[in-house]
Amino acid sequence: DLDDPFDDMTGGMGNWQELTDCFAGSSAYSGNISAVDVDAKPPVEALPEKKPPPVGIEEDLLRTPNVMLIDDSPIVQKVSSKLLGSLECNVEIAGNGEQALQLMANYGQGYYDMVIMDLQMPVMDGFECLKAMKSNPTLSNIPVAAFKDKSDQIDDDQLANMGFFTVITKPARKDALANALIEARKCASLTPCTPGESAVSSISSPSPITSGVSASAGPSAAPMSEPESWTALVVDDNNVCLTVARKMMEKLGFKVTTAVNGLEALDELRKKSDYSFVLMDLRMPVMDGLEATSQIRSQLGLNTLPVIALTGELMEASEMKDFTAVLNKPAEPKKIQAAIENVYTTWKPPVKGSKKTA
Repeated sequence: DLDDPFDDMTGGMGNWQELTDCFAGSSAYSGNISAVDVDAKPPVEALPEKKPPPVGIEEDLLRTPNVMLIDDSPIVQKVSSKLLGSLECNVEIAGNGEQALQLMANYGQGYYDMVIMDLQMPVMDGFECLKAMKSNPTLSNIPVAAFKDKSDQIDDDQLANMGFFTVITKPARKDALANALIEARKCASLTPCTPGESAVSSISSPSPITSGVSASAGPSAAPMSEPESWTALVVDDNNVCLTVARKMMEKLGFKVTTAVNGLEALDELRKKSDYSFVLMDLRMPVMDGLEATSQIRSQLGLNTLPVIALTGELMEASEMKDFTAVLNKPAEPKKIQAAIENVYTTWKPPVKGSKKTA
């Protein structure tokens, strides 16, 4: 069980909320939210002729994403739509599956980048609505996330087989919604997004470890030979995030050095350039991760050094060209492990109970 070695990862560091707070509010966005009454008729006015192009994983996010939120709870609608608005999404709300289908039919193919679907609703529930979408050629490729209550007696694998591309558990958190948007962009690049190829079943796979940029886009994407010792440089200005990332890398058998900004990281790499891995936060004082990584490539000439970006934001692919891959904070142990395995094919995590040292 890959999760077992990390059961005590955050022990003694306080509430998990303290960790998520270090990045959940890092993006100050304001989106446009339009609420639709459950009993209201769909709009009949003429729609604009030009529709925004669909968002693809290999393209920059050049416009505001369009998201439909389907839930019969006014409280869930209000809270979730505000979180999506803070991620700079245009949000349209429907109170049940039937109303959602009417609204989606008005806009047609290519308009919605993601649908977030409650499972239990009156009139038409989420399962029936998804089934209707999959049978409609103009709606079948819209990525649909299951909006799941903790009390729902259905596991994620079953939802994946039905055609949901990912699962968001209520109450929704900002980072979970941001991750879903990123996975929706990946799903949009599949033709079509079918059950079995959904992001739910592929999240733990080594290949889809980036957010908004393909794994082959950055330096050091090709598998590298095993180093003499496993060392990592972790760079983050937030003490909680830094401690969690350090402990994760130590659990994976790495000897870890830390830095609190990009300038410190550059100084460390001038002294020791043979690190196996660098985990780099993007938003830091003195020098941020984008500038630091650019200088790692251009000034230090470390073009093959794997540098993994850690961020709580949706980033454009053009900004991430110097990174080997991108992970969302807080980075899950399995995602870190997948990133390492993608670069070092011979690397294996230490067996629980063993003492693997660098």
